[in-house]
Amino acid sequence: MREELIHTAALAGLVVEDLVYEPLDPGEYTAELVGTSAAAYYKPGGIFAFADIAPGAYALRLSGGDFLTQSLGVSLPAPSPLLSINGDNDLIVIVKNLNGGNNSITFDPVVIAAGIRAGAPVLADGFSTTLAAALDPGSVTQAKLAAVGTLAPGTVVRIVRDPSIRLKYSPYFDFATPVTQIAGQVTASGSGGRPIGEAQVRLVSTAGNPVALTDVAGAAVATVAAGGQTVILGTARDVTTFTNGAGDYRFYFNLDQPSGSTVVEASAPGFATQQQNVTASPRARTRADFQLVKA
Repeated sequence: MREELIHTAALAGLVVEDLVYEPLDPGEYTAELVGTSAAAYYKPGGIFAFADIAPGAYALRLSGGDFLTQSLGVSLPAPSPLLSINGDNDLIVIVKNLNGGNNSITFDPVVIAAGIRAGAPVLADGFSTTLAAALDPGSVTQAKLAAVGTLAPGTVVRIVRDPSIRLKYSPYFDFATPVTQIAGQVTASGSGGRPIGEAQVRLVSTAGNPVALTDVAGAAVATVAAGGQTVILGTARDVTTFTNGAGDYRFYFNLDQPSGSTVVEASAPGFATQQQNVTASPRARTRADFQLVKA
């Protein structure tokens, strides 16, 4: 009798919400391995897990009433115990000054809703260390590191809270406090104007300054020049989005940027790419609708 060994794998992740990076509790979201009958297990604190999954390639779908549905390709067995997206649960800052004597960096003030533990990874291009002292909630302007190494003024630094997957809010979520928003609908040109789902919409520039993406230790960090300084807008996921089935999309930022003349671009397979210039207002909602012409 031939003995067969059946190898299985597990998949787990930590899911946080956007803006304040709080873990989502069971019932606030669902995790699904598309095309399988595998059931997810959930724990308080944003953890989901699948057990006894056959090795192979899968599509992981994360969704929830307040959030955009997000799909990720995963391969099992996974190289890491927790599935995550680089940059999704980070405090991202630009070094303003550094003090090699006490291994500290300073940066423009940023408000964090939850503290960041000592020992958290600190990453930059070609550099890694850890946070030597915890960052308390509130406005922070400096961080003490285990080492400053090759860091210099102008370096973009990621302080990693936890390896996580961040769910962004849907176009219909009502924010409790004002955020800067650009929203609209993408439809096909012509009578009826059917909505175009899965159209890509991206921020191109603001106030004449292009939105730039820079690789920082594996995360695509989005920046723009504004008022004589460089502003962190987030990651690529914050400046590029996709329409839902109704053709609706939205960008939002807990910042006063983008502000002024802002260029937004929409594209979809089979249609000509279109750009639109709108005047964005800080902490307000600006509308940019597109009617795409077939290519």
